[in-house]
Amino acid sequence: MLLTTETVRLPERFAYWREVISQHFVHLRPEQVVRGPFYGEIRAKSLGAVSVSQVTSGRQRVLRTAADIARSPKPLYFMNIQLAGAGSFRQGAVERNTSCGDIFFVDPLREFELGCERPFRHLSLKLPRELIDARLPGRQSIQGALIPGDHPVARLMTGYVATAFDTAESVPPAAGAMIAEHVVDLVAEAVSDTHPGDVRPSQARRAAVFMRACHTIALRFADPVLKTEEIADDAGVSARFLQLTFAEQGTSVSRRIFDERIRQAAKLLSDPRAAHRSVTDIAFACGFNDSSHFGRVFSARMSMTPSQWRKQTR
Repeated sequence: MLLTTETVRLPERFAYWREVISQHFVHLRPEQVVRGPFYGEIRAKSLGAVSVSQVTSGRQRVLRTAADIARSPKPLYFMNIQLAGAGSFRQGAVERNTSCGDIFFVDPLREFELGCERPFRHLSLKLPRELIDARLPGRQSIQGALIPGDHPVARLMTGYVATAFDTAESVPPAAGAMIAEHVVDLVAEAVSDTHPGDVRPSQARRAAVFMRACHTIALRFADPVLKTEEIADDAGVSARFLQLTFAEQGTSVSRRIFDERIRQAAKLLSDPRAAHRSVTDIAFACGFNDSSHFGRVFSARMSMTPSQWRKQTR
């Protein structure tokens, strides 16, 4: 679903925006900080019981008052992942400034205020309240919680949610429901009081670590000296934990790197735009540092030589 002010007359845009966000989220009172043309856009997708919206907007202040709560007392929590711009939020006695990469939580059953500095873009997740509360110990609440963007858990959650949002339309309903459960588990794990060495990290966290590591490999497969330790560091876990996570998926980190290199090499060999490149050049571009070794492993995996693959796929 796409909601945008782009098709609305300039004088009416902010009024339209006020109506749109109140209908899509909960009843809110946005206030335009500066006069002039305003732009706002919401791209919304669903993953099981969780709704994810990418919100882009100009400078504004958003309030939720006691009157607004009475009008729409929805049993939700909001998790906001800031992707661009600067902002702030206040709920109760907690007031914080936010920057790119930060994750913060608000409870719409309590008054709050958000500040958005242009350009502002974030992912906002509507999390069913009962699912979160059931996973939190005692009377712990997530309202006002903030996870700094440089924290390993923030990087992990951002990568997982962003990837899920990008692929939501092609994910089967059962997989979407599973991803939603993982997101809820990750949220509860991130805000709970944890102690080093306690229980084993949740399945949701391991799934998110695996996804982030695969994303890193897809970006850095061309590096011939890419190491497990570097991938683990990017995911915010130890190399041992990463190896165990991949073993649960029936593979290994080195095997995943190897498979990605072969996949990318096969793709380049069949690409007419790479017709001028030699097999050796393609091998080196995909992270192999020995063309003979590349030829042998490619033949073993694809049941034909690189040259044969190039000829047949064209």
